Amino acid sequence: TIASHSLRRPHPIHTILQFLNSPYNTLICENRCLFVGTIPMTELPDHRFVAAVQHFHAASQQADLEMLSARLTGKSADLIPFEEIRRRLKAVPDAGQQELRVIPLDAIVGSVGRYFDFTRTFLPRNESDRTRWAGVSAAFASPKGVPPIQVFQVGDAYFVIDGNHRVSVARSLNMTEIEAYVTPIKTRVPMTPDTRLD
Repeated sequence: TIASHSLRRPHPIHTILQFLNSPYNTLICENRCLFVGTIPMTELPDHRFVAAVQHFHAASQQADLEMLSARLTGKSADLIPFEEIRRRLKAVPDAGQQELRVIPLDAIVGSVGRYFDFTRTFLPRNESDRTRWAGVSAAFASPKGVPPIQVFQVGDAYFVIDGNHRVSVARSLNMTEIEAYVTPIKTRVPMTPDTRLD
């Protein structure tokens, strides 16, 4: 059960119709029996699954544009690796201090292990993520919703431990908050969501 209203919000119907009317609506996923998120793919109605796949392709196209813009402007479109921040700031997890709360999505700037798979705004970079990403997208629209993510907090910034795809889908749906289990990280140097390594 998800406490946050923003997590229970279904896909807007105009978004679903837009995906169903897109040029990709003839695509068929090769792995419909995979469990992704909270829904077995075999239980997804065809129209919902097709819409979720098209949602992925739309987000993937936005990722391409973000990376192109980054090359033209000389700015990085990459997520920040948590290990790099931990090494530079000599950060130490505050053991036993994990708490469940709602955090702003735009303050999530990095990942523990999946920082190569998403852009700085958590758009999907790899076609191989299509099935899993689409499954999570469909889970957001289901009555069960999705479970909280897990993050490290460094100053005012967050790094995903578990739930990178949930963050990616949530941001693509223009959500502003997400429920998370937060583990604070002790560091002597403050960090904000605007911090960059480049």
